[in-house]
Amino acid sequence: MIYPRLTKLWHTLAKADAGTYYVSCAGSIVGYVAAFCTWHKRRFVFRVASDADCCPDRLLVSNARDRWLYEWGIRKASCILVQTKHQQNLLKANYGLDSEIADMLVDIPNQPAPQAARDIDVLWLANLRSVKRPEWVIALAKMLPQVNFVMAGGPYTSQYELFETTKNEAAQLPNLQFLGSIPHRETGELFSRAKLFLNTSELEGFPNTYLQAWANGTPVVATFDPDELIQKKNLGTACSAQDETASALKNLLLDTSTRIEAGLRAHRFVKERYGAPAVSHYEKHLLG
Repeated sequence: MIYPRLTKLWHTLAKADAGTYYVSCAGSIVGYVAAFCTWHKRRFVFRVASDADCCPDRLLVSNARDRWLYEWGIRKASCILVQTKHQQNLLKANYGLDSEIADMLVDIPNQPAPQAARDIDVLWLANLRSVKRPEWVIALAKMLPQVNFVMAGGPYTSQYELFETTKNEAAQLPNLQFLGSIPHRETGELFSRAKLFLNTSELEGFPNTYLQAWANGTPVVATFDPDELIQKKNLGTACSAQDETASALKNLLLDTSTRIEAGLRAHRFVKERYGAPAVSHYEKHLLG
């Protein structure tokens, strides 16, 4: 049986007539695109989007068929790109596959916004899904009533109830503004207005939001530290527990000079690593 969606996908891929096809994030589409590229002798590049993509027992893929298609697809890839050394090690250990680290791309302002323009103490931005632990933001806002939080993000498929619960609980807190879904083109302004960016996830890959925050000179306080970059480069504070996160937020908000220095350091770091060098890296792998 030929599935209409698969037929449409292959028709679209054929219409594109590209030399290289690029897919990011685990799912059945990895297998479908890999099959197309194998059949038509085209280059297929897969980019890991999360640590879960490298772990069979943590894949965010719903059924056995789709997991099989994903694993078959990555084994057909001409090249696999990962975000961190940790992902590279996981992919090798769990699938026996080699990969290359490719830094992500991000728009980088020439200069970070001044502190006087930053009217958001703490910004949290992510899809509203359980792995992101949005309930931590509610708890932290209650623990720090003197701090103003802004929360943004849309509902995740099959977890709309979590979105509604978070929205309703946020409405009860005077120091927490819940914005809901925000177009990507508008997120840059939020990062430029924030003094700190907060991440509460239990599992990630290398969040684009970290790069957006650092590009805008905004330190990151997070429960997930990819390759220990936050700690090693002093780009904010890496935490594990809620009380530890609350203390980190409070201390950095009170210590303006340390926060500004961390923001400037983060901006320099992003310019040096994720500007032209990252573009060249992607050109190398995507053009073959």
